[in-house]
Amino acid sequence: MVSTTALAHDRVRLYFRPLNPTQFHVEGVRAEGQLYSNQAHAPILAMLVFDGASVLLEEDVHFSNGNLQRLGGQTRVGNNDAFFQEIDWKKVYHDGPWSHDDGDEIKRCRCAEVLAQSPMPIERSLQAIMCRSSAERATLLHLAGHSRSSWEKRVRVYSKPGIFYNKWPYVNEVNAGPDHIEVEFHHVSSKLIPVRLQVERTSSGKIVYDWGETNLDLGSKWKWDELKFEDGEYVCRIFLHGHLAHEAPFLIDRLPF
Repeated sequence: MVSTTALAHDRVRLYFRPLNPTQFHVEGVRAEGQLYSNQAHAPILAMLVFDGASVLLEEDVHFSNGNLQRLGGQTRVGNNDAFFQEIDWKKVYHDGPWSHDDGDEIKRCRCAEVLAQSPMPIERSLQAIMCRSSAERATLLHLAGHSRSSWEKRVRVYSKPGIFYNKWPYVNEVNAGPDHIEVEFHHVSSKLIPVRLQVERTSSGKIVYDWGETNLDLGSKWKWDELKFEDGEYVCRIFLHGHLAHEAPFLIDRLPF
């Protein structure tokens, strides 16, 4: 018999819903003093969306009725229909304000999870990988390397409410030309944010431009101009608060055809 403690540590853990308390605490680029108590941090956050029926019908799948950090108390783990029906789904998928008396219980329920076997084959059940912006989608596909073609159709941009909190800055869009790089940020406050932009020539691995950290107002669209890029492929990197916020290639090709 597998203990609930082993299940919590040795399984693939998938939340039933987005916009859960864990995501609230880790999503977005933050300065050192703004990190959550355990220092968990997701400057670039992508959301994997699975077909629920496919995952729940996998062999030996379990599920929790709330936050697994509270095992032994109100949070329990089960793997049968009766336990699944007992989960308080209204609290798991609760949105909006709550009363003082219900708040702690709603937060616990919002962290309900599916505990799948590890390793978990995802080819059949993964429906989409959601990104906050085109710049973050380009980053994810670039970092996927040779696996890019396998996942490209499933990687999408989702800018509507319902999946991301969007309470912290990130890179929204990057456009590059022979003599400029233009960057649009997701703007959340009037505070100046330390930004660093770096460009590497792919063929040589040489850094051809590197603007040291500069405090910028992200409410404006920033344009680095009067540049001189030769034809070829480059990689643009952007850092916010010292954290990588964008990394993707761009091609300079002046040929008219």
